[in-house]
Amino acid sequence: MRRLPFRKTRKVLLRLVLVFVLLAVVAFASSPWWLGWALGMALKGTGAGFDRYERVGYSTFRLSEIRYADPQAGLEADISTLQTATPPALLWKKLTGEPTEITLGTIEVRQTEAQPAAQPAPPPPAADEEIQPAALARQAFDALELLDGWPVAITVEKVLYTSGDLSVTADSPQYTEGTFSTVLGTSLSEQRAELTFSRESAQARTLKLAFSPEPTTVEIGIALPAPSELALTGQIDWREQPGTFGASWRGSGLLPAEATFSARDWTLPEEILAREDRQGYAAPQASAQADWNGQRYTLSLDATARPEQDGLPPLTARIEAAGDLEAVSLDKIAVEGGWITARLAEPVTVPFSGLSDLPPARFELEADLSKQNFFPIRGKLDASLVADDQTDSAYPLVTARLDARDLAYEDYTADTVEVEAVLDWPQLTLGSCAVTLPEDSSLSLSGSYDLEQEHLSAIKASLVISGALVSHYAPEAPAFSALKADFTADGPLARPRHEGDFTLEQFEWAEDRVDISLHWRGEHGALEVLSGKGGGEALDFNWEGNADLSPDSQRITVSEASLRPRNFSELRLTQPVTLTHLASGEITLTELSIADTEGSSVQAQANVNWPESGQLDLAVSNIGPHWLKLLTDAKLPFPAHLSQVQAGVRWDNSPLTYTLTATATGEPENQQPVTLSLDVAGDADGARMNHLTAQQGETVLAEARGHFPVAVVPAAETLVQFRAEAPADFHLAVSPGQSSIWDWLQKEYQLVLDEPSLTLDVEGTLASPTGKLSAHLKQFDIPEGSELPDIPDVDNLHVEAMFAPEEITVNQLGLDLAGHPLTANGRLPMTEEAWLALIEEGREPDLTGATGSLRFESVPLSAFAEFLPDILRPSGTINLRAELKPGLDWSGELSVQGVETLPLPQIGSVSEIQAQLAIAGPRLEITRASALLGGQELAITGEIGIESPENPRFDLAIKGEQIPFVRSPGLIVRGSPDLTLLTDADGVTTLGGKVVLNESFYTIDLTALGQGGGGGAAAAPDKRFPYFSIDDEPMADWRLRIEVEGDGFLRVRIPVFEGILSADLNMLGTLREPQAIGQVTIDQGIVMFPFANLRIAEGSNITIRQDQPYDPVIDITANGRAYGYDLVMRLTGRPDDPQLTFSSTPALEQGDILLMITAGRMPESDQRSTQSRLTGLGVFVGNTILVDMGLIDPLDDQLQVFVGEDVTLTGKDTIRVLYRIDDTWSIVGQYDRFDAYTLDLKWTVYED
Repeated sequence: MRRLPFRKTRKVLLRLVLVFVLLAVVAFASSPWWLGWALGMALKGTGAGFDRYERVGYSTFRLSEIRYADPQAGLEADISTLQTATPPALLWKKLTGEPTEITLGTIEVRQTEAQPAAQPAPPPPAADEEIQPAALARQAFDALELLDGWPVAITVEKVLYTSGDLSVTADSPQYTEGTFSTVLGTSLSEQRAELTFSRESAQARTLKLAFSPEPTTVEIGIALPAPSELALTGQIDWREQPGTFGASWRGSGLLPAEATFSARDWTLPEEILAREDRQGYAAPQASAQADWNGQRYTLSLDATARPEQDGLPPLTARIEAAGDLEAVSLDKIAVEGGWITARLAEPVTVPFSGLSDLPPARFELEADLSKQNFFPIRGKLDASLVADDQTDSAYPLVTARLDARDLAYEDYTADTVEVEAVLDWPQLTLGSCAVTLPEDSSLSLSGSYDLEQEHLSAIKASLVISGALVSHYAPEAPAFSALKADFTADGPLARPRHEGDFTLEQFEWAEDRVDISLHWRGEHGALEVLSGKGGGEALDFNWEGNADLSPDSQRITVSEASLRPRNFSELRLTQPVTLTHLASGEITLTELSIADTEGSSVQAQANVNWPESGQLDLAVSNIGPHWLKLLTDAKLPFPAHLSQVQAGVRWDNSPLTYTLTATATGEPENQQPVTLSLDVAGDADGARMNHLTAQQGETVLAEARGHFPVAVVPAAETLVQFRAEAPADFHLAVSPGQSSIWDWLQKEYQLVLDEPSLTLDVEGTLASPTGKLSAHLKQFDIPEGSELPDIPDVDNLHVEAMFAPEEITVNQLGLDLAGHPLTANGRLPMTEEAWLALIEEGREPDLTGATGSLRFESVPLSAFAEFLPDILRPSGTINLRAELKPGLDWSGELSVQGVETLPLPQIGSVSEIQAQLAIAGPRLEITRASALLGGQELAITGEIGIESPENPRFDLAIKGEQIPFVRSPGLIVRGSPDLTLLTDADGVTTLGGKVVLNESFYTIDLTALGQGGGGGAAAAPDKRFPYFSIDDEPMADWRLRIEVEGDGFLRVRIPVFEGILSADLNMLGTLREPQAIGQVTIDQGIVMFPFANLRIAEGSNITIRQDQPYDPVIDITANGRAYGYDLVMRLTGRPDDPQLTFSSTPALEQGDILLMITAGRMPESDQRSTQSRLTGLGVFVGNTILVDMGLIDPLDDQLQVFVGEDVTLTGKDTIRVLYRIDDTWSIVGQYDRFDAYTLDLKWTVYED
């Protein structure tokens, strides 16, 4: 054996020693006893660290409270725990193939504000260092392959990332056997996503996202099909609606070589756009397509909403765009919907390099709101928006225009609206805004506003509202001629200078017409000028003052004021008065003093710090009739004099203490004066009415007194406080006595009140009252000529009622109504709670325990003749008997017998109207109801639910046989109805069923179908097909679902036409807007001209389509032969625009055909003599007479006579007579075109 030289031996030994020492150091450092110290040393200076190192056995360790911070990046991170194998154990697991487990607790990552770096940042990578996506993906795949080659299982409790208000969580992330999974969530949405990233092969991975609660899934495939190629393919599934996308990268660069996205017919779900919000449309569908080829991209988006109701157009929207990295071109933006058209007028290209030098873009909109049902608005709109580049500005010049006409919202209308505005950033200028309203009313506005400086310039507004317009919308409003207002403003929006004038012309006040004007000028809330004046025939007035209406306090001062009547002394403000309201709630009125030279005066003062404390005083004296009439606008029954009023109110964190005394005197014409006296006081114990008296001379007309344990406490949570257990009493007596005041009231108010009296006595407590009510009236009537509505005569009214803590009892209620007795009684159980709710809250008691009865029997309708509808005769009787049991359980009977109507247009009289109804709780059960129309009975059975009398629920059956629906000269329409009237669970009432028409006769004029201005959808419902409409509620909204059938039901006969018609229609819509959809067919028909008869061809009809329910379509063809010509007549079009055409073989002009069939004149020929034409005319007249007499039937084909089908060689009309023996044999005799007479026996072998 050869020995190595010593030098070489020493080197080998040295190397072995070094390896051994290195292994020993590594083993020593990585041993579980020293690993914590080694990790701590290794992490020094990296920004990372941990608080505690622990051994878990020999092969596992745990780090607690791991932290990392990078101030320059603004990044902080904490890991609660990390547990894994020690390095020797890791090596051993690798050698043995055992999986390595890494377990982490919660990981928190916080993004904070980055700190500036102490050292300059490294230079950015050179421009030629282009990114290669495929290479980066391959490096990532290789790293994952390396990780997969070392079996590892990573489990994390939770990951939380926060940045400001944004937070992202990943719950239970884990990585095992090449698959990573977690559940993601963010603070931006309630959506959560299950994420899975899995290995398909060494060159392919799959990413899946499943979102909830919004059901959406995304699956992305990532593959490396070639060394320098990266391919991405995916599918998105939203609510089970798929979309696809993909992209590929080849070579270097972040932009893909190709990319695409496609989604087809995605439907918007019900929970996003509910059916009731779509107004008759199906859920919208949208499609999108986007493509990129590495240089250019295209984009298209389509959306469609298809109608579910008849007569609605489809709604469509489309956006098309294309471009590259330099610019985008908007090629198309369009919305179409029958009622709306919105579009980009021409393509617009927008460069990404900047918004300067842009081409003008124009967007236009046209809308006919009357054709849509999304909003309760009608009218037509034309609008445009133009954006144009400005060389001297970074912003485009935007010009907008709007023209609207015939606008209507419910009952509110505007004739025109015109708006022109320009935005030249930051200046928004409203060139004009003019609104024209009905009744000579208008509104205009102009001016400009700086959006950056918030500055107003030259703002002008003008308003004119006529009194006629206000009275149309608010009939109860005070009358006036016109309201006019003008306003100007300039300056900063926060404190503008403004000035204005307000004028109210011919305002109706106290039987006078006065003009009122108001003028102000000021800055913001400070009005240095605030004045008003006015006057009419009876007076003039004026006042001057100033105001400060700042947010913290409002102050109005009136320095001078006067009222100058024409016929009596002037009323003046004797000293300035100021009303102040502070933000704290304090209200102060300095002493108000008004007086005239005749001793009339009004003085008032107030200091209120609501709700803690306050003081108010009022003193009025010697106010004569002229001032009451002039200032109060009161409709006094006679002149009155207010002698005195004294009122005072005090409180300081306590109940109100108040007093009110008043005395007034009335002076009826030719009567003794009537004196009214009132004395009321109140404090913590309640309100006391010491007396309220009306007296005439020595006669006390009415008096009342009482005590109510009711206190007013402004500072308390409950303003008005009732003391339920405190004593209360009240007495009221009204008696006519011997006073003639009642005669005066009857004359003044046109009321007959004969011997009225009323007595009410109540005592006890509010929770347990006892008392009695007694009322009597000998006669109550409204004489003829009164402005009050007429009612039946009421005589001998008497009411006796008792009040007790446990019940209210009406022992007797009786009266004679139109001379016939009506009686009733009842009882209502009460409790303390019910009494308090009635008195304190005005809440009606629970009526479920009420009992009672009502009788009104054997009453002839003639007693109510003047109140009956004009169509009813005063015949028949009515009976009503009703009982009420607990639970609002009504029972009884209502019957009507022997009622008749006067003759009705097109129907005649309806006789023997009778009805028997049983009252059963909240239902009226119709045991029998019938009437005779033209001698035929129409019967109704079923029930009517009256739980809500305003909205009754119907369940009725209506049947009849051969009912004459229409009876008038020349028009009889009969039918057999089998109908139902049902109200469903949603409260919708539908009249449905079937009507079979038969044995009807009609003299028709086609032009009558176009009555009412041409019909059509634009006409009123009763002026368009089917020519009826009911506007009375609630019937107007009843739906129609009626099948109308009639097989040869209608015989039509007019001088030029005879025919038999059939109908197959469906009545739809509502009674307000009915629709008749279907077809009317002419089964047989003949058009009779003097010199030719044309038979209606099979298939001739009038059709009403569902998409055009108000425009019937006529399609009638008639054929015949005359003088050797085969003729065709066509009637088409619509009833309001029919088109009549003639054609022939051989061909003739329409004028020649008309002359031939109406005058017997041959075209360009004198072949026929005058005698022949007169003979033909005589045959036509005679035939018409025989038809009218009913001796022959033009539609009967057993005997047919044809005259003038051809012309003989000698110029005479041919004659052909056909007598049909049966369906096979016929006898034919004729005088033919060769002037020969023939008689033939015809055998029909086959007939189509």
